[in-house]
Amino acid sequence: MDTPNQPPGKSIPKQDLGGRKLSFMDHWYTLHPWIHFCPTRGKVLCFHCARANALSSSVPAKEKAFITEGFSNWKKALQRFSQHARSEHHLRSLPPSRNSITGVIETADAKQQEVNRANLMKVITSIIYLARQGLALRGHGNDDGNLIELLKLRACDSEELEQWLRRKERYLHQDTQNEILQLVSHEVLRNIISGMRDAVDGEVPDVPPFSVIVDGTQDISGNEQQSICVRYVDKDFNVQEEFLGFYQAQSTTGADLSRLIEDALRRLNLPLTHLRGLAFDGAANMAGCVRGVQAILREKTTKALFVHCGAHCVNLAAKESCDVSTMLRNALYTINEVGRLFAESLKFREKFAELCVCENESPKKLRPLCPTRWTVRLQAVDAALDRYDEVLSTVEELGAGRTHVAARAAGLHAQLRKKSTLLALHMARVVLAPLDRLNRAAQGSRCTVSQLMSSVRLTKELLQAERDNADHTIQGLLRKVEASSCDAPMTLPRQKRVPARFAGAGEQHHAEDLPQYLREQLLLAIDSACTQLSDRFDQEGVREHGKVEKALLSSLNVKELDQLFQESPWREDISVADLAPQLQVLFKNNRPENLDAAKATVADLEESARAMFPDAVKLVRLLLTLPASSATAERSFSANVRNLHADSEFGNSGKSFICAAERTSDS
Repeated sequence: MDTPNQPPGKSIPKQDLGGRKLSFMDHWYTLHPWIHFCPTRGKVLCFHCARANALSSSVPAKEKAFITEGFSNWKKALQRFSQHARSEHHLRSLPPSRNSITGVIETADAKQQEVNRANLMKVITSIIYLARQGLALRGHGNDDGNLIELLKLRACDSEELEQWLRRKERYLHQDTQNEILQLVSHEVLRNIISGMRDAVDGEVPDVPPFSVIVDGTQDISGNEQQSICVRYVDKDFNVQEEFLGFYQAQSTTGADLSRLIEDALRRLNLPLTHLRGLAFDGAANMAGCVRGVQAILREKTTKALFVHCGAHCVNLAAKESCDVSTMLRNALYTINEVGRLFAESLKFREKFAELCVCENESPKKLRPLCPTRWTVRLQAVDAALDRYDEVLSTVEELGAGRTHVAARAAGLHAQLRKKSTLLALHMARVVLAPLDRLNRAAQGSRCTVSQLMSSVRLTKELLQAERDNADHTIQGLLRKVEASSCDAPMTLPRQKRVPARFAGAGEQHHAEDLPQYLREQLLLAIDSACTQLSDRFDQEGVREHGKVEKALLSSLNVKELDQLFQESPWREDISVADLAPQLQVLFKNNRPENLDAAKATVADLEESARAMFPDAVKLVRLLLTLPASSATAERSFSANVRNLHADSEFGNSGKSFICAAERTSDS
């Protein structure tokens, strides 16, 4: 409080003198502006003396009434007020006059503090801005880099900041920058945890059931960084995925990674008892059933379900389906080399752009194939097919030279002019296109396991439809290839005989003509994709999730529900005896067809109505909590892996840098 509390005199307790009551007079405030009414004591104090007493314990005995005890003798009020106003303690406690030397110094100091505070805030906001945009703060020296250049730009509009930057102490040392980033990251994490606690109904602070999404990558210095995310459901039944940061791992064994995850959760006060889901990739150290991270964590919390990341499963399925056919594999390798040559050779890019302009077409960037994310190879295939004639003409002209680039271009021209290469690219697209759409659906941050499995079923149906229509597809592709500029004819390749120890002594099947051979190659890729999808998504966590979802969506009695929950890790979270009548009443008029419909029904209920269906509401939350893939972690990698590289090169703290870049708007 900077000013005395001076309420109306009638609100101050009166003094009782044997049936005679004396009141506090309002004009006393004018005579003695230092009078302060203390509501807790019901008496008045000296505002300046009481304030000064907080910094010193020496209180004169005569002045205790106006400093600590309080004064309420209104009969002698004017006398005592005047005496206190002339006391030495009161005069020392008064703030210095602005005209005095002390007052001038304190005024100047206060103004300088205000200016310093404003300039320091500009430094902090500049650091937050750069972190938010994922830009490195420092350069190769102390006086270059994005931060100092941004501050110089802002100083053009602020003379005070320009003078600040000339100072010796500018608070721009690398340790200060890292400390600011760390403070921001801690505030961000506190806001994330606070948001999680707000999702829990009740007066006792707690966290909702949550899942953990973990994936790993290496920075430029070779340090293993683990991206840790949490997934939970808020009060409005919206799925929230929060990126907690990158954590450096000393080792990639399952035991060390599980300890790292436990330590990160423990530091954020996220107990393992609330952990209900795990989403990792399929590496042995993560998904292993004995020494993997999921096995170790599930030993400590048996209520957690593990789901192998859906996006990784789709990528692996795409890889196997393309590798199983040598025809498709060789064509994709050729396109990869074209993309590499396009990225390395300026002459290639210029000639390609020139040919595209001549055809009144906008040049499209040719890209090499991603070595790990197979589903994005569709983009590279589409880019090559859209400008196939221009690509063919470009490599033909480049191949006429005498450089090493010409040798590469000549080899690529020999492959691209084959009609079999163009046909194989079209066949690869038949398989990759449905898988690419499935991958996009799996990477949604709010995608649930049930939605993922529904997308998998639809993808398999699309692939099966392509299989049934394979003859028509091959005929159409043959007509398209024949009309292209490729001049190397297609012939039926030599078909190897499988050793008798594998195939037996019976007569082996060989394609009789080219269309039959091409149909077999296409069916081989399609069948491999369908088999991979079936095998890779046949997971224990997915099956358990399906059982619980069936309990929610089906009209089952207590006995049937008890059988479904008999081996479910979530059995202790749900009262089966209470769940059956709650579901019957909640979905009496409209039985939901899927989890989204059940979520909408529960979300439309008022909070008081939700309290009538606690087990049904909890079941919906649990089903939404289990992640379908590590989509958030993958997005964090693609957006922030360059930050990890910059951190290692310029010395920033990777974890705090990334955390601050993710959520600085909250702080």
